[in-house]
This record gives sequence, structure tokens and C-alpha cells, in this order.
Amino acid sequence: MLLASGQQLPTGIFVHDYLTAGGRKISTSGAGAPAVDPGALEPAALAAEYGADAVRWWLLREVPRVGDADFTVERLVARADDELANGLGHLVNRVVAMIGRYRAGRIPGPFPCRRAGGGPRRGHPAGR
Repeated sequence: MLLASGQQLPTGIFVHDYLTAGGRKISTSGAGAPAVDPGALEPAALAAEYGADAVRWWLLREVPRVGDADFTVERLVARADDELANGLGHLVNRVVAMIGRYRAGRIPGPFPCRRAGGGPRRGHPAGR
């Protein structure tokens, strides 16, 4: 797809080290499987139990670019509660409250896009 669109291919691929559970590598072969609840390590089971967004968020926030990441359900729940539920949840609550207070409960429309020269972008209703 990159070549077909005229883009250059990447010169490097970034990968993380290992995901571990209980300090042991998670293995697809079963030989290095950790001694924890096997259902807790199934991505589909984790997503069904805690939500796909919480699992994705944990992977994005906890897995370093270099080094291993140790998975525990407690860390998954703590990260989701702290950042998704508390941080993002409070932000959404504040925005909704402000829309109710300052905009009579109506979400304002988009503002006109401006070009670098200061005028509206061509094709935008304000720039016709």
C-alpha cells in the first residue's frame, strides 16, 4: 500500500521486548506459560471482562519501547480507573456541564477553518 501510494517503505520497525505475567514470559507454545489464571491472559476474555479500551490503554501506557512489561489484572484495573475513568471521565463530565451551563445544552457547530493567510479555506461554506 505504501509503494502504491508513492510513499517510502519504513527503514526500521519498533518492537517491544516481552510481556510477562508474574515475572515469567508469556509464551504461545505453553512452555513458558505463567502460573496465573490462564483466562486472565486471553485478550478476548480480558476485553470481555474489563473492556477493550481498558486493555488497549494498558498496552499503550504500560508497555515500554525498551524492556519487559509485567502484566497483572490489578495494574490493568488501576490504570483504567486512574486515567480512563477518573481523568477522562472527569473531563467529559466538565465539558458536558459547561455545555449545559454556557450553551443552553446545545453543542456549538464547528468554527470556520482558516488558511495560513487568514481567510477561510476553499470549499468551506464560509470561504465561498
